[in-house]
Amino acid sequence: MSKRKLPAKVMDFFTIILHDPYRKSIPRIISEYGRFILTRPDIAEQYFSKFLYRKGVSNFNDYVMTHKLRDKCWTLNDPRYNTILDDKYLFELFFRKHNLPVTNTYAHNVNSLFFAGGDFIQINTPDEFLDFVKEISAGSKHSENIFIKKEAGTGGGKHIYKVSYSSLQNNREELNKIFKIVLDSSFIFQEEVIQHEALSRLNPHCVNTMRIETFTNKENVSRIMSGMLRLGFSDAYLDNVSKGGAYVGINFCTGKLRREAVSDFTNGRARTYLEHPGSKIRFEGYELPFFKETTELVIAASQLIPQVKVIGWDVAITPQGPVLIEGNEFPGMMSPDIGQKGIGKSPVFQEMKKEVEDQK
Repeated sequence: MSKRKLPAKVMDFFTIILHDPYRKSIPRIISEYGRFILTRPDIAEQYFSKFLYRKGVSNFNDYVMTHKLRDKCWTLNDPRYNTILDDKYLFELFFRKHNLPVTNTYAHNVNSLFFAGGDFIQINTPDEFLDFVKEISAGSKHSENIFIKKEAGTGGGKHIYKVSYSSLQNNREELNKIFKIVLDSSFIFQEEVIQHEALSRLNPHCVNTMRIETFTNKENVSRIMSGMLRLGFSDAYLDNVSKGGAYVGINFCTGKLRREAVSDFTNGRARTYLEHPGSKIRFEGYELPFFKETTELVIAASQLIPQVKVIGWDVAITPQGPVLIEGNEFPGMMSPDIGQKGIGKSPVFQEMKKEVEDQK
């Protein structure tokens, strides 16, 4: 849908809404939307994309995160510190130095120079690259798989590749393709994360990560603003919504999932799920393991870089506890608004919004 021309996209968008079994009546949708266009254009902007057209939704004033407000929230971050989050190699070095659990990186490269174990080599051919993958993956205790991620700019699951020595050895075309991609830029080579059994029961095909947004105020006090669990809905190795997955809000009072998961319009056709389509496990009340430890981890991480006030943390839950995957200095705030049924209810969001307004 994303590659089609705008008129086709618009038609498809409203076709999805027309056939949505949860929608309000057409006259009511027209009435509400028309009223908001005239009186509350900020709500009108969100009316369809945040499912305000669905039955039972009346708390319109709680949906306040417009694109304009989101961009203003991002300006609270000091750009001089963003690199700690944006560069995945520096991210791991920084938080590991402060004794926080992070993913394990075997190596990283800058074009043809590959760094591992305190040394580096130059790699010029696909066969040399294959030997390098074999060598670094030999140190894994639980999986031959390696995740190759671009050091910066992997939003939406872009530039992330799951490979192994055997998969590349048996597929020359894939080997040549990955080698060319890696040689053109800078990547990290990470050990595969093994997730907790409770999350594998939901979906075993990928690591299903929590996305938790934090805000650090003027007094350098960090608190959690919102969060959700992202779920893969196929056998894909990524849980991103842009890859066909969905997300379900987290009740931060209980550490359990909320009632329903939703997908986006572009990649999931705005479907709502009360249970995972693969495992058939219902979401409502499903308890997340190591939840207290997860919240403590993101708060501790936020406190280390208070100059970046608004952060979206991606956290994996392993059998040993939570692990930081990455931090996002420009977190998408639209999905949390949906997952929490209106982020405006959050006192942490209201505090952030006030700091934005005080900047004027």
